Amino acid sequence: MRDGQAHRWCERCGGRLAGDNGGGLCGPCVAGRRELRFGPPQVDDAFWRTGAMREALGSWHMGRVLKAYRTHPWHAKPVPQETVGHWIGLTQAQLSRIENGPAPQELDKLMRWAHVLGVPGDLLWFKLPAHRYENTDRRAARKEEPPDMEAMERRAFLARGIAVTVLPALTVDDLRHLAAALENAHRYADAHLTQVLRNQLTSLALDDGSRGAKKALPPVLGILTAIESMSRSAKGPARQEILAVGSTAAEFAGWLYRDAGMTETSEHWRDRAVDWAREACAAPLQGYAMLRKSQGCWDNRDARRMGELARAAQHRAWRLPDRVRAEALQQEAQSMAMLGEPLRSVEGKLDAAREVLADVTATDDGAAESEPRSGYSMATLDLQTAICLAEAGQPMRAVELYERCLAQNTLSYRDSGYFTSLMAASLAEAGEPAEAATAGATALRVAEATASGRTVRELVRLSVRLTPWAGLAAVRELRDAVYSGTSGPASRRRGATEASRPAQG
Repeated sequence: MRDGQAHRWCERCGGRLAGDNGGGLCGPCVAGRRELRFGPPQVDDAFWRTGAMREALGSWHMGRVLKAYRTHPWHAKPVPQETVGHWIGLTQAQLSRIENGPAPQELDKLMRWAHVLGVPGDLLWFKLPAHRYENTDRRAARKEEPPDMEAMERRAFLARGIAVTVLPALTVDDLRHLAAALENAHRYADAHLTQVLRNQLTSLALDDGSRGAKKALPPVLGILTAIESMSRSAKGPARQEILAVGSTAAEFAGWLYRDAGMTETSEHWRDRAVDWAREACAAPLQGYAMLRKSQGCWDNRDARRMGELARAAQHRAWRLPDRVRAEALQQEAQSMAMLGEPLRSVEGKLDAAREVLADVTATDDGAAESEPRSGYSMATLDLQTAICLAEAGQPMRAVELYERCLAQNTLSYRDSGYFTSLMAASLAEAGEPAEAATAGATALRVAEATASGRTVRELVRLSVRLTPWAGLAAVRELRDAVYSGTSGPASRRRGATEASRPAQG
């Protein structure tokens, strides 16, 4: 190097560049970029644990993960979409749509793409099979263009993935039955298998309130992937049964994504629940899915659409079980309160819901297996009545009702945090900022322990409402914790009595 000439360093690895190197990369890194056309480079663990990469993985959106991977500073220059698409078997246009569209849901694709890139399993929101997808690795080693997977390879890969996600809950015989149905749904997708899948969904719903959406989603997505695969070859009544289970699973996935704060993905699955219920000729499931779509409108405070969907869900054509019908009446009352209708009209609709519930004697209303099975009760209706009172300008009456319901300790841990956040909002509306901040801090600890984005969203709203009292120490601490995403040491998770479905707002 000539005297006085400053050292220059490789933009990718940080090594010193030769004096006659006029570019920004050293020789090995230039060669490495040429090798990108054959497959992903080998990266260390730190690559995946940078802020942008962790944020993308935390979004549960594989398109964002792929984009963060392409634009990672480790590459020196962004890897083109065409190159990454080549690795995972997509065109540039397809990859662009995945990066900028709704989150991909097909579990077999998510697992395959994660394998190709080498994403560490502990950072993913789904589980990976124990063995890598060997064909992809061999083709990359041979530097060949990877063709589409053959049908047999795809089924084998799918079966391994579903076994990993659902294995803890299925017997060996049930897993063999599921694998056979994936291979030949027309022959093996029978009533026993659909009942097994229903039982798994019931178990996951019971567990969801204490463990949170992130724990329940992988097995639910595994079940959905199996249903999508089997529905392609099943025929007649067997296909209708499969799709009826699929509608229930899709609605549950919509709820889980809603609780995680992923509204767009939640809507996708609830739309799928309606479509599958229609294909299955399961009228009650169609009405039930409409009711759940109505409840999702609460998160964005879309009162008018909430009411329209709640009324549509009550149409006699759906033949809803009584518990679900009572829930739809309450949901309509909630929209009426939000739209400013007289309190007596709101209370009249709530009274109608109570009359329906008063006639219910059996837990499942005698509903058939293919019909929605709701855990809606008088206690749940009381909580929803508190929401209606708050929206109707009666915050202290709402607080009294919230306190009485929460004191009964019948809610799941996650739901106790959610309704505590709503009670905090009512306290703020009633001019009790210190008490509101204390309740909000309690709700935040629960939200963090259960990864409930739905509760965090309500706490952000609470923080805005508390702005006039930002000088109070309790309010300031809550606002700092909400906006920083921390609430101190997580509280110890306590046991709770689980409802058969979450108490949705």
